[in-house]
Amino acid sequence: MTFSPMIIQPFMLMGGFFVNIDTVTWILRWISFISPINYVFKASMLSIFEENDIKCMINGMIIDCDPIKTFGITYSIEEYLLILFFIGLILRSLANIGMYFISNPINQNIKEPIKEGIKDI
Repeated sequence: MTFSPMIIQPFMLMGGFFVNIDTVTWILRWISFISPINYVFKASMLSIFEENDIKCMINGMIIDCDPIKTFGITYSIEEYLLILFFIGLILRSLANIGMYFISNPINQNIKEPIKEGIKDI
């Protein structure tokens, strides 16, 4: 329970909400590749801005803004959802393997209880 914020916070920071991934140093950029939040964010950006033509006003001039290029979105929505599916599949498999090793210890010494006071007739 106490370890979950230590795992979730780097995923959130490198997910694209707060920081543009292209501006992050290469030492921390690998976190964005394993962050499911990154792929959800990019898929939602595509679903919102893919066919909308957005205009921005900078210094009194109206120019075209493209949030898809700004956030470095390169794949389609289907590809991001497929990546999310495989991340979920990998995490589910790791959880099942972990539960197998936790629930089935190697040296399992279970003996029948001793029945004292009961005699066979």
